Amino acid sequence: MTKWQYRVLYIGAILLALAPQAFQPHIADPETYWKRLQAVSDMSGWMKFVMVYPLPVATLVSLYGTFRFRSWAVWLNLILTCIYLGSVVVLDVSMVIPAPAQAMQTLAHYAWGAVMALPFFSRDVREMFWPRQAGS
Repeated sequence: MTKWQYRVLYIGAILLALAPQAFQPHIADPETYWKRLQAVSDMSGWMKFVMVYPLPVATLVSLYGTFRFRSWAVWLNLILTCIYLGSVVVLDVSMVIPAPAQAMQTLAHYAWGAVMALPFFSRDVREMFWPRQAGS
């Protein structure tokens, strides 16, 4: 796999994750959704600052690091994925979304899984992120 192919896979995973936003999901239980959002907005200012504001910045930093094939970007992507998955558990709400949006979400999950796994399991991609450690 070349650097260009890995970058295309990375951008494709991000675009596939953002594409379903074009479809308007129907929230199956709006009352529960608004209660959970209210609980998040009731957090103290310091806690909200720590949890909300650094995430977009860290996401942009990981985007830069991944495009430049920095070794720390792999670990930052892994940490951010865990944080985002944790937030999905907290704010999880039953939604009804159209089939094309569901298909794009599923493809985005598969593509992101490949983006996360390739640096660890593909010798070519490992050499891009860790040039000196590729032989081990």
